[in-house]
Amino acid sequence: MSFSSQLPDVQLSENSLSEFIFHRIKDLGDKIALVDNSIDGKSLTFKQVYDQSRNCAGYLHKAGLGKGDVVGLCSPSSLEFPVAMLGVLACGGVVTPCNPAYSVGEILQQFQISKPKMVFVHEDCLNTMKEVQRKIDSLEKMFIIGESSEFVTMCEMIGDEYSEDFPKYIAINADEDLAILPYSSGTTGLPKSVMLSHKNLTSSFLIFRDFVPHETTDILYSDRPMYHSGGFWGLIVSLSSGRKLVLEKEFDTKTMLRAIEKYKITYIMTVPPILIELVNDDNTANYDVSSLKQVACGGAALSPDISRKIAQKFDVVMRPEYGLTEFFIIACHFGEESLFDGVGKIVPNTKVKIIDLLTGRELSENKTGEILAQGPQVMKGYMGNPDATARTITKDGWMHTGDIGYVDHDGILYIIDRLKEVIKYKSFQVSPAELERVILKHPKVEDVGVIGIPDTYAGELPKAFVVKKVDNLTKDDVDSFVKGELVDYKQLRGGIEFVKKIPKSATGKIQRIELKKMAGIE
Repeated sequence: MSFSSQLPDVQLSENSLSEFIFHRIKDLGDKIALVDNSIDGKSLTFKQVYDQSRNCAGYLHKAGLGKGDVVGLCSPSSLEFPVAMLGVLACGGVVTPCNPAYSVGEILQQFQISKPKMVFVHEDCLNTMKEVQRKIDSLEKMFIIGESSEFVTMCEMIGDEYSEDFPKYIAINADEDLAILPYSSGTTGLPKSVMLSHKNLTSSFLIFRDFVPHETTDILYSDRPMYHSGGFWGLIVSLSSGRKLVLEKEFDTKTMLRAIEKYKITYIMTVPPILIELVNDDNTANYDVSSLKQVACGGAALSPDISRKIAQKFDVVMRPEYGLTEFFIIACHFGEESLFDGVGKIVPNTKVKIIDLLTGRELSENKTGEILAQGPQVMKGYMGNPDATARTITKDGWMHTGDIGYVDHDGILYIIDRLKEVIKYKSFQVSPAELERVILKHPKVEDVGVIGIPDTYAGELPKAFVVKKVDNLTKDDVDSFVKGELVDYKQLRGGIEFVKKIPKSATGKIQRIELKKMAGIE
């Protein structure tokens, strides 16, 4: 059996994502839209976001950006990020957000799939992107977020002189045309480019909007990076609903508490590791956090104990959310009181079914199996990877989430485990296959297998089991090699263990269950 939402379906939009957002912010004028707390409260009004985005689109259109062209956006959270994003979308272009901390190799892996024609890059990672440009034939132009005497800067692209060049007749098929290509590890294997259409994104917002209690006077706070799905989802929510968003580049409990007090934050969008830090922070009493009313949490599992402590400490409603980069919102808590167990009820326009892990047979309520979901939010597929797409989405549109759970008799969805190989370090996805591929490049490594080690604060820590090719290989050698190749959150914080052999199946697939037994966690 399948489980449908207990809430009525909502009417969806056929507009492009940029039209959808422009329509909502056009008449909000001088109301503050975005505040960058990391730059002394620098802000943009809704009118400035509207005008600058459309001027940016005019510049890009004049520079040759056309429908379907991909543009990289490699920057930490900033006021420029949404302006660039909307500018690209208004031209019919596709945005592929990129972690600015990535190495040359990591960016190349992403760009070799998405093949961007242009890229916006933050000044702090310009040298890395120059190396990338030398190796990516498709990459024709770079624009700088920040200052540069070598390349065109965003400040030069958003002047009113480009308003007349705004592309007025771009025909977008909201169902089929792509808007954003975020990076995800999926359920297995190397990271992939997730193809999200305009309708995927507008539908996700509309499905979410009408049933979660909120006011247009709410002030949102997010430290989720905008290049991450949770970050640009928060951006779409805030702009589309006309609410102020205070953004932060890096998390620190004191910084967050100061921001709540300074801006009278009412709604926080965050992930479990941050809430764990807040529970254990003794400085809360030194700040006025009485404005805070709701805490939305997603990205990974949050223990009911931590959730209850946050609700009590801050006197807030806990609002869990469940979704994937490939399927933005599947379940959410819509009630007026906190939900501590489960991830909420199935959202409108959406169906869920639970299947037996061995037989694939559909299960009834309170029976545990893999969660599959169906709805207008489901991605179009993985770019350039039809095999992974076919493994993930069935012919009749059901997406395998790779999560194990059940639906109770009240319609609440519970997540109890994961089938996924992907490791969740703080809300970031770490692909074991990617780590293995990198470690195998070391000339002294014969073989390797990577798993996630449970951790109370971070969720999971990557651990490598390594077979030596030569006896003088040390753990420091492996650790230093990975540090030179991969971004910080992919490091081997779970440790390195030398073994004689990596357990594998008859077909050569690493048996991660056996590795977990070796680590003492199964």
